[in-house]
Amino acid sequence: MIRNSRGFTLIELVTVMAVMGIVLFFTLPRFDVFNPFGASMTPTGKLVLLIEQLKSQSLETRQDFFLNIDTATGRVWVTSPTLASGAGDMPKKPSSPEVLILFSDDSSIEDVKTPLTEMDDDDDDEITIRFSGHGYCNQAFIYIHEDGRDLTVTIEPFLPRAQLLAGHVFCGD
Repeated sequence: MIRNSRGFTLIELVTVMAVMGIVLFFTLPRFDVFNPFGASMTPTGKLVLLIEQLKSQSLETRQDFFLNIDTATGRVWVTSPTLASGAGDMPKKPSSPEVLILFSDDSSIEDVKTPLTEMDDDDDDEITIRFSGHGYCNQAFIYIHEDGRDLTVTIEPFLPRAQLLAGHVFCGD
């Protein structure tokens, strides 16, 4: 008796699906750090991506990182107590920090509000946002004007992603 086998057995199909599931399980989390826009990304997009990378990197390395934003010059840079020489909660300001993002004339950082700066309410142009190695960060609202639009980047203490919202959103909203 000759058997004509043109299809796959159920065991073969289940095995292939299981292997594909295992591969997807390990590869999908890495798509979070994938930057599909490359170098043509706007400064606001780079800032959102940097915030997400700092959150994941601080949790993976169990180290604190500090996102420094100078609203007067539009410079954004990162510091870490382990990178700076000296111990303590807050890093010393380096003499010439490596600027990671520079906002220009068509896109500018108007203001940064955190619960700490709202209590102080001083006119300091440099704001520091802490990303703890324990998995949380300071809450912050970064107000940006880009291409004639007002945008708000919100950083929540325990949420893994920063949110980019249209308009200026305030702490009570």
